[in-house]
Amino acid sequence: MIYSYLSFKPFFLRYLLRVFSVKYFTLLFILIFSTLTEARDKPERVKNYEAQLATAEGIERISPLAELAKYYAYENPESSIRYASEALELITAHKDFSRAMFTHHYLVLAYYNAGKFDLMEKQLEIYAEVAKSVAEKDELAMLNKDYAYLYSRRDSNYTKAIPYLIKALELYRQMPPETDNINAAIGGTLNDIGLMNYYNDNFDKALEYYTKALNTVGYQNTVYVVRTLGNIALIHRQYQRYDEALDYYFRALALARKHKSYNRIAEQLINITATHVQKKDYVSALTSIKEAKELNQSIGDMRNKFQISRYTGEIYKGQKDYESAVEHLNSALKIATEMKTPRFVAESEMALGNVYIEKENYQSAIVHFQKALNIGKELEFESLTMNAHLDLSKAFRAVGNTDKAYENLKDHYRLKEIRLDEGRVKKLAELEEQFKAEQRESEIQILTKENELKSLQIERQTYQRNMWIAGLVLLAFVSFFLFYRQSQKRKITAERAEMMAELVEKKNQLLADVSHELRTPLTVLQLKVEALQHNLVEDVNASYDGLMTKIGDINHMISDIYQLAQSDIGALKLDLKENNCKQTFGSWMEEFSSVVKAKDFKWQQELNIAEEVCAIFDEARIKQVINNLINNSLAYTDAPGKILFTANIADKWLVIKLEDSSPGVPPALHQKIFERLFRVESSRSRSTGGSGLGLSICKSIVDAHQGKIFAADSPQGGLSITIQLPVSKGRAH
Repeated sequence: MIYSYLSFKPFFLRYLLRVFSVKYFTLLFILIFSTLTEARDKPERVKNYEAQLATAEGIERISPLAELAKYYAYENPESSIRYASEALELITAHKDFSRAMFTHHYLVLAYYNAGKFDLMEKQLEIYAEVAKSVAEKDELAMLNKDYAYLYSRRDSNYTKAIPYLIKALELYRQMPPETDNINAAIGGTLNDIGLMNYYNDNFDKALEYYTKALNTVGYQNTVYVVRTLGNIALIHRQYQRYDEALDYYFRALALARKHKSYNRIAEQLINITATHVQKKDYVSALTSIKEAKELNQSIGDMRNKFQISRYTGEIYKGQKDYESAVEHLNSALKIATEMKTPRFVAESEMALGNVYIEKENYQSAIVHFQKALNIGKELEFESLTMNAHLDLSKAFRAVGNTDKAYENLKDHYRLKEIRLDEGRVKKLAELEEQFKAEQRESEIQILTKENELKSLQIERQTYQRNMWIAGLVLLAFVSFFLFYRQSQKRKITAERAEMMAELVEKKNQLLADVSHELRTPLTVLQLKVEALQHNLVEDVNASYDGLMTKIGDINHMISDIYQLAQSDIGALKLDLKENNCKQTFGSWMEEFSSVVKAKDFKWQQELNIAEEVCAIFDEARIKQVINNLINNSLAYTDAPGKILFTANIADKWLVIKLEDSSPGVPPALHQKIFERLFRVESSRSRSTGGSGLGLSICKSIVDAHQGKIFAADSPQGGLSITIQLPVSKGRAH
């Protein structure tokens, strides 16, 4: 067990109390035992995702895989890579791109935390290509941040990373700010911009962005605040305010523990170690670094692994165990080289050089300092270059090479002077800007006082003018409103009069048509009654049959008129039920067939409907419609004719079609045949016995079903009538 070297014997406790202040001993005590007892419990949501994954198959695996990739991107990058890779394979196979950008992002982040920057860059190329077609603003922001992370970590090019982060910040700010997720993303991006400025030695700018991040609502209570607190601590370390730095680190550590973010716990333990090293408190440093190492073994974060090796080397150096220091620093250098991170390589070289200075192996120290200097010059790291020149000067002086020592010392002070000059120029610019601002403020105050009277006069004049304008506008508005209202009243009155005239005309026309239609059978009845009265009929029974037929025609016409009147006033009642289409139509076919064949017509039927298809309709009314259409065909089709009945399903509609043979109807009259009392002169006459209301009744019944009815030319040479009725929701196949 990593903490077994601790003994709780009285002498050790007294030793610890001498080394630490009471505050830090208490914090360290909590730190150690909370980790000892901390069972790496996963959050409940992660357990739920793993349970879902255990039973999910196919496309259902994508969501839990993506969420697990997100969680393990920080906690165990290798697991995250495995989950994200499988998720992307399923996304591609099933063409379900809703989680594509999310999954690409966390795969990139896992490569980043694992230090696999070549794979990260390749994945970013794929990620960017996918983003062209499916990315939202927040996803494009994540892509920009991922590029920034690549350039900052792999190339240590913080200047190049900043524009990507600013672009991400702009994208987040274009989104609705109500959601905590967006606010948290804004805060996190502000933190990242601050960190890039820190690495560029612009501490004031860094602190400005960190403060903005902490003040962002929706970011303050997230786990990401851990790094912002840690970054503020870094600035305190730069100014050698180590106690203040430790305060921030312990706050960050407590928050990381609260959120069970084990990678961030390890990071803060490493930062605490670094601060103890700077304080030369190597016992405390060794305690926190061993805890970080234990934790990182299950995480596998390469950056943490590098820092653990580096600071372990620094601790052994401070304890004058130079062999162990060189061993761990060489391990750190190897990790940094594998990660292809120049800044880490340079830091390792500098640390090794300082160990060799302590060992008085100045030639080896010179080799390491020179390598660090080359990296600093190549990447324009000012602080690193300055420190490398200073350490090289010490090493060359130790081996008696005064020329080289002087040359490096001169370069050190030259760079330092440049930096001081830049600082002075910057300070002077700030003071000059402040002076100009104060001068402008004074001028503004003087001008303000001079203009106050003028402003009052202008305001009074403006007020009077605005009152006149408002009054005129109000008067114009009222006048326009009254005029508009009057014109609308006139328009409505005219439209009502027009509608009333049209209704009266239609009523008169209908009465005239009905009277005309009733006159013919009544005249025939009168003649037959008179013939019977005067015994002019040879076959009395036949005359009675004729009378009954005419009475039936009149009853039929009156029934048709009554049905249309019900439809007009919305009183047409339907007995709507769900009917199995195939069974219902199948039960009618024999009856329809016998009626048609009795008239010496050929009957043909096609029912292309699946057994389970249902539709909601009034069975009696729809049968009445089809009967009307068949009787219409029998009445107006030349004998021997043909009638074809078909029914099928098309786009969630039940389509019923009745076609007959010649004669047809001109296309220009296809819509008119559904009007009341309309007849096609060339093919219909009162000799057929029709009232001219049958198709109108069919249309009123179909309309009441929310359906459609229309006519077209029939391939048989006659007329084709099509009815469309909606199929029951969810029952069409």
